[in-house]
Amino acid sequence: MQIIHRGQSQLPQVIDAMFNIDQLEAESTRLDEKIRNFAGKIEDLVAENQRVTQDQDKYLAHYTQLEARYQKTLGRKQAIDAEIAAKNAKATAIKTAYSPLADRPIQSFQPSQWTALIDHAVIGVDKIRFIFRTGTKITVSIG
Repeated sequence: MQIIHRGQSQLPQVIDAMFNIDQLEAESTRLDEKIRNFAGKIEDLVAENQRVTQDQDKYLAHYTQLEARYQKTLGRKQAIDAEIAAKNAKATAIKTAYSPLADRPIQSFQPSQWTALIDHAVIGVDKIRFIFRTGTKITVSIG
């Protein structure tokens, strides 16, 4: 059950495409800039409050608003970074399981390869449907 094209497996390229993190990394970088921007605005606001007498209720409302936006952006950045780490870990696990299989038939069943790649299989009378951890489904006729 190998994806073959011109004699070579394209599974590594498929794995790379499935676990591509380019957009997530770009979003993480964009959020880094927003976080620095909010931090700078907060620092400027505090510094101005120390230099200039102003209505403390307005200052506190503005500070609270900036701090809330900073925290929300920081939380989003942490979620994106966690998603990047999870995708990288899954891709590494699948590539590690695939590595011994590359360009040669399976000699013996290895449970670690099964669990790294396959979520579950549905066995029918004349076919088996494999559902991979990525959600991809492949049906193989038997008999």
